[in-house]
Amino acid sequence: MSFAEDLSFGREGEVIVRNLLESSGNFDYVIDCSNDKYFQEKDIDLLALAMDGHIAKYEVKTDRMAHETGNIAFEIKTSGNIGCLAKTEADFVMYYIEGDGRLYCFNAEQMRRYLRANRFKVYRMGDNAEGHLLSINRLLRDGQMKRIKTYE
Repeated sequence: MSFAEDLSFGREGEVIVRNLLESSGNFDYVIDCSNDKYFQEKDIDLLALAMDGHIAKYEVKTDRMAHETGNIAFEIKTSGNIGCLAKTEADFVMYYIEGDGRLYCFNAEQMRRYLRANRFKVYRMGDNAEGHLLSINRLLRDGQMKRIKTYE
């Protein structure tokens, strides 16, 4: 898949999450900053201004394989660069699984601590990447991730 196709594919999850945040009633504004170079370097796709003035930062990942494997990949590095979870300055990562329409959420810092504490096996992945493959069911059971919604 080309880089342009990857971007288009990833956009699907960003639109779903933005619509969810906007319709939740918890935020005054949701700003898509995924095309802003400043926020791209911080791996932040959406900013949501809460009614109390707090700004929540979201990274959105769209996955096309997790519905078949039951796993989520947490890249440590990809193409010689630091992986998303290690790099992101987002508060939360929203993880949309295209094949079954499920949407999950986890706290980025809490997940980093969980991965460090458990020292999970590191796998070589495509595109010169390395990372952890973790079962969605385990992450849910361990309270590291929450299922938000299923889109049909």
